[in-house]
Amino acid sequence: MKMFKIVLLLIAPLFCNSLDYNDAELCKPHLTVVPIDPPNYGYYPYFIKLHRCGGSCDITQPNVRECVALETERVKVGVIAISGVPRDTIMAVNHTKCGCQCVAKPSDCDPEVQVWEPNNCLCKCRYADTQPKKCPEGHRWSASSCSCMCDKAPEVCPVGKYWSQRSCGCVCSAHVVGACNQHGKVTNSDCECVDQSDISVNAFRGKQPSDDAKSGRLMLILMVAEFGVLVLVFDAIMYRKKAGFTYFLVRRISCKAKSKDMCHSTMTVDTACSTDKSDHRDPVDHV
Repeated sequence: MKMFKIVLLLIAPLFCNSLDYNDAELCKPHLTVVPIDPPNYGYYPYFIKLHRCGGSCDITQPNVRECVALETERVKVGVIAISGVPRDTIMAVNHTKCGCQCVAKPSDCDPEVQVWEPNNCLCKCRYADTQPKKCPEGHRWSASSCSCMCDKAPEVCPVGKYWSQRSCGCVCSAHVVGACNQHGKVTNSDCECVDQSDISVNAFRGKQPSDDAKSGRLMLILMVAEFGVLVLVFDAIMYRKKAGFTYFLVRRISCKAKSKDMCHSTMTVDTACSTDKSDHRDPVDHV
C-alpha cells in the first residue's frame, strides 16, 4: 500500500497539463444542495444548501478510506408546509467537521485466522504461508481469502441459488433466506420456505426420493400410457376387419340384447357357411 502511494505521487505531476492536481477535492465540508423532506416533499423550499462531508482522503482509494462527518450541528430552516399551514421551522443537520475512516471494520476480521491492520484498513491473514487446519475434502487453503476454498470449478446453479466456494456447491441466495426468515420459516434443499417442524419430520422419516427417482417414475407412467394408446389403435384397426377384443365385446353385447334364437340362428348360418366353404375345397390328389 505504501509503495502504491509513492508511485502515485511520482506519476501525478505527469497529468498536470490536463488536470490541475490542486483541483482535487479533499475530505472537508462542502456546500451541497440537500432535499428537505424526501420522498414526500411536504415543505417548501424543497431543497436548501447545507454543508456535507465529501472528497478524497489523500491519495487513498475511496473504497478503502471514506470521508465521514465527525461533528455536526442542528440548524433551523424556515419552511412553508404544502398543506397550507402557516410558515414553520424545521431542524436540519449541518456537517461542521470531517475526517477519514476505514471502510472495513475490525469486526469484519475472523479473529482465529486474521488480524486487523488499521494503517492499511484491511484484515491480514495470519497464515499466509501455512494453513492452520486441515481443510475438508474437496477444499484447499487460500491465503488470499484466509479460508478453505472449494477446489473444483463452479457449477451453473438453478434459479434462487448461487455457487458457494465455502460450501463447494449451490446454496440458497441471501434474499431467499431472508424472505423465509421474515415469515418465521426456513429453507429446504429446494430453497422453499417451510416450517422448521417440516424439516425435522423429513429428517426423521429419512431422505425423500431424489429428482432422478421421480423422473424415473414419470417416465414409466408415460411408457405405460403410450403402450395403452397403441393397443387401442391396433384394436380399432382389427374392429374394422371384424376381429379383435372390441369387436368380440360388441358382438357379445349385441347377442344378449337380441333373442337367443336369433343369435343361435346367426351362429348356425355362420357355421353352415364355414362348412359349405370347406366342402367346396379342391380335392387333393393322392399319389
